[in-house]
Amino acid sequence: METKAFICQFGDICVLHIGNDYTFICHRELLRNHVAGLKEMANPAPYYVCIDEALQSPTMQDSCAPLDAFIRDQLRPFVASKDGVLRFENIPACMISLAGWLLEYPVIYVQSGEGFLPEWKSPAGNSLSGISLIVCEVGIRFDQERMMSFSYPACLFDEQQQHLIDSHLRRCINSRCEMAKWKYASLASNIYCDITVKQETFDRVAM
Repeated sequence: METKAFICQFGDICVLHIGNDYTFICHRELLRNHVAGLKEMANPAPYYVCIDEALQSPTMQDSCAPLDAFIRDQLRPFVASKDGVLRFENIPACMISLAGWLLEYPVIYVQSGEGFLPEWKSPAGNSLSGISLIVCEVGIRFDQERMMSFSYPACLFDEQQQHLIDSHLRRCINSRCEMAKWKYASLASNIYCDITVKQETFDRVAM
């Protein structure tokens, strides 16, 4: 099905095409609120963790300037318009951070880079190798499909922060499930949240 026909069938969604390989299908109102900075269910702002390979270990930072610029200059005008599709021929250098932000990860990885690239090339390395990571896998159990997974360095977050990340994540995902159950009553019994959390260390972490 072509993108425009898909949007006509499901009028509350919009589509972001980035380069040839990345497509994000977004709920229009949720994306609009996300861009505006509105936090659902009192969810906190995400943490930003710089994982540049030159660092001895990952470090916290206040924000990601290239991501902030992309949201301000590209996404904000888009959600204010009636357009259903936003296309980018080139890839923003902050693609790792943008993907984390669009997927509403509570911890967003940052690697140095600005502007746009003709094609996405993940940096050769990062500072996550050999670091103990908290790995969260999030499933919306509709036909047993797992939705996404993300990680964050255990050394940067104390036990209380880890608990808050987990509880806010569960609250956000469960609220989305309840909204889906209300809207699609015939599927209600098949929609529920499944989140697993484990701690792992990898020799190499690919982005």
